[in-house]
Amino acid sequence: MKPFGKGLASLYDVLPTDMLEGMYPYGFNGVFSDKQGTVSSEYGFTELITFPGKVIGVIESSRFPVVFVKNETTGVCYIGLADTKTNTYDIRVNDSTLPFKLPFDVDWFIMGEAEHNYNNELCVAFTDRKGFPMYVNLDKPDLTKLDDLNLYPVYNPVTLSLVAEVGGAIDAGAYYVAAKLSKQDGTSTGYIALSDVIIIPGSKDEIQDAAVRANLSGLDTAYDYVTICVVKKKSGILTCSEMAEVQIPASGVVTILYSGEQITTAITIEEVLVPRKTYIRADAIGQLNGSLYLMGVDDEPEVDMQKYANLIKVEFVSKLFDAAHPNPVHTSGQERSFTHNEVVSLYVQYERKSGALTKAFTIPGQLPVSGDTATVTLPDGTSGFAYQVQDRIHSFDAGTKTGTPGVWINLDETYPDIPSFDSSAIGGQNLRGQPVLHHRMPSINWCKANLYSTVADYGRSVLDMLGIRISNIVIPTAFAGDLTGRYVIHFGRKSVTNMTVLGQSILLYGAKANNGNYVSTGGNFNSRYDMRRDNPGTLTINPEVVRFHAFDMLVNKPQTSPDYLQTELKMGITNIAYTPDIYFEDQSRDGYTNKCSIMGHKMDYINDGNLPVAERHQIRVRNRVYVPNNMVLDRYENTNLESFIALKTDGSLLIPATEGQLVAVHQDRTAPANAVKQENMN
Repeated sequence: MKPFGKGLASLYDVLPTDMLEGMYPYGFNGVFSDKQGTVSSEYGFTELITFPGKVIGVIESSRFPVVFVKNETTGVCYIGLADTKTNTYDIRVNDSTLPFKLPFDVDWFIMGEAEHNYNNELCVAFTDRKGFPMYVNLDKPDLTKLDDLNLYPVYNPVTLSLVAEVGGAIDAGAYYVAAKLSKQDGTSTGYIALSDVIIIPGSKDEIQDAAVRANLSGLDTAYDYVTICVVKKKSGILTCSEMAEVQIPASGVVTILYSGEQITTAITIEEVLVPRKTYIRADAIGQLNGSLYLMGVDDEPEVDMQKYANLIKVEFVSKLFDAAHPNPVHTSGQERSFTHNEVVSLYVQYERKSGALTKAFTIPGQLPVSGDTATVTLPDGTSGFAYQVQDRIHSFDAGTKTGTPGVWINLDETYPDIPSFDSSAIGGQNLRGQPVLHHRMPSINWCKANLYSTVADYGRSVLDMLGIRISNIVIPTAFAGDLTGRYVIHFGRKSVTNMTVLGQSILLYGAKANNGNYVSTGGNFNSRYDMRRDNPGTLTINPEVVRFHAFDMLVNKPQTSPDYLQTELKMGITNIAYTPDIYFEDQSRDGYTNKCSIMGHKMDYINDGNLPVAERHQIRVRNRVYVPNNMVLDRYENTNLESFIALKTDGSLLIPATEGQLVAVHQDRTAPANAVKQENMN
């Protein structure tokens, strides 16, 4: 005989010529010398346990083998333990007693893994390689529907909102809350719901007397507990604090207060934001070191809803707010606004019954009509399309303050030439290969002229916030079994690379002093007296130098310089009365022969100014400089003044010369009352 190699016999070792004397070349399953000198067939097997059908899978456990059975006659399926001590089949799941049928098939064997959970309960994860991977707690098989067997937890949608309250000890910052569901056996959904933001104002270095209350409703009562995680953003840093679990009542409604004084557990932002993966099929299931591994998996099939997303209708919704007395829902960040005149890209995700979301589908903007693409020439001689420089809003309702967003066409981007972008067969448009369309919010100028022409204080003490309203959400019959009907709307994140509006602000001109530097007069007026210096001099506004105070630009300081300034409203003040008994100087000024002082005048454009008027001009910007507060930078004297953005333009936005406030210093009491007045001391 040839020697064995690595535990495997050579093919030739079993040839009759290589066998030893007395060996049986064609003997199978024999028993040698059970009785001395005899050779007989093996005895076979004795059935110790009688199963109620055909065994279609066995999974070993530390207790007893888990056996899956289907009775081909009755169709009843079973999951149980083969008790080798009593030689009985301990049935734990019998689908004849359930409101649903187990999807077992005698032609598809079952395999998987068994393990004990933290309560020492025997749990088994298994697959038949045909349907979704399954999981059951054999000591507590709480099964009311087939989805309860899904290895990936299925749940009802959760509604989650936040409110701020007085009483607590939390930092100033932005807060979100996420929620997850769990069962007593350790089954957890992961974080499935994320609230909108709420802002707690205050100094970043001081603890605020505030708390955040999370209101949850629609909680799935098939689960036992809900856990929330508080996500805080402070100084640009995100932290996540997981609170203790709370039992879900029969009503499915829970309120949880975060005051900053509870014991929490720090977790990573990825645990909150990264959705758990869901698979609908697996070829095999194994485990290593307590972790479950699935092999040969299939994802949920994609649901292509783009053809139906093309049908979605978008309207802007305008709502007034009082800048002097803002509503807390605005200051807390619960209500926010799109930027006026900005282009917005919108997307929709549909919620699946598994709890996951589909991929995002684009929501096309308005189709252009005649005039939208007409050529418009700007004052500097450059030209563009009408939709780029005008509000091209096709329809609106001044009563409800709603309308269709303006047209915007992406000239360097087209929709894919695929059937998903052809909705002509279902009442939509064929967008295949056409330029991408987005949504442009109305400008302040347009809102004043068309929605708030009778609101005197619009642009002075009140402005409007812009939101959107979505309609015509169509769920086709083919996808009705997979989608819940709920959806999430997203808008494209803005950066300096894709913004059309870098910032919005009150516009002030720089005034040129005698030394040629630029200062501020606090308003757009000339003066014969420069109160910033010991010696008198004139201050002359220069309309080509603009002081701009857009907050987001001052914070982020984008390196991109704006191409144009565009005016929206004109504000002014006339018949300015002096303020009695207010003097900036109580003695004679150097350089003047007469004793005189400067009398102060109140210039309140908001309360005392003329009513704002919608007026639009565009002018090209040559360069931009960020000037910090209380310093001199180049020719910009900004001592004791706030930070601003200095813009130099090609010309003046004050088209008629009479638009400016030409305020002079007068040397006697009989002169007209103006903003700055020189008062004789004789």
